[in-house]
Amino acid sequence: CPIELHPAGAPARVASSVIYPVPVDAGAPVRITCDGGKADIYSYTGEMMSHVACPDTDVTIKAPNVAGIYYVRITQADGSILTEKLIVK
Repeated sequence: CPIELHPAGAPARVASSVIYPVPVDAGAPVRITCDGGKADIYSYTGEMMSHVACPDTDVTIKAPNVAGIYYVRITQADGSILTEKLIVK
């Protein structure tokens, strides 16, 4: 179940963002499905690893080259934010 983060006072929104595959091999392609906006990948310690714009509903990125647990912060076109876990093996 993804964790949803919303600014104070913003309405909650059920989103359909998906990250596939999870787990993924280091350096392998990862597909992010989001409604416009952008996606940022963070390490477990909070360091931003990569940033990608999502002009369409599907964007393919390269997974980090080091095994570990990462978090993908997806900002939708309407400003809603989702956080999903990405496991790299």
